[in-house]
Amino acid sequence: MRPYFFAEYLDDLSLEPSNIIAGYYIGEILLNHLAFVDDICAFCPSARGLQRIQDVCQADAGLHEIFFNCSKTVCVMFKAKSAKSTVIPLPTLGVLKVKYVSCYKYLGIVLDIEFSDDKDIQRQMRYQYEAVNKLRASFSRCSNAVKNVLIRSFCRSMYAS
Repeated sequence: MRPYFFAEYLDDLSLEPSNIIAGYYIGEILLNHLAFVDDICAFCPSARGLQRIQDVCQADAGLHEIFFNCSKTVCVMFKAKSAKSTVIPLPTLGVLKVKYVSCYKYLGIVLDIEFSDDKDIQRQMRYQYEAVNKLRASFSRCSNAVKNVLIRSFCRSMYAS
């Protein structure tokens, strides 16, 4: 499929879940999915609503002979802090069950069931340490002043992005 047609299809697909009254309201705006290139993230406060969104997406994809990759499709169910126990529903994509995971990296952000930033912050810190060590190794023969400028410049640009 050519990129233009794929983009057109995604625009059309993105309209379908918007017609379902399920999701989160931000003011007057209903939000129940995000789409970026070929990544689609559907979300809803109820399992039934989420299943409706997935069914609509699946049906629309079938009309265009496009299939979701079930091996890459996962579900993260965020736990409410006040919940003592949580019943886990069994969402499906077509006839296949969707796998549950405790954390997932979506568009560079780690989402986990505790709805905490800790894992994402730890991942970013590891990345920073690795990057600084690579800089130190690559420029080991430079003066300390040059190394300091490189590290400060690199770390500032990483922090801002």
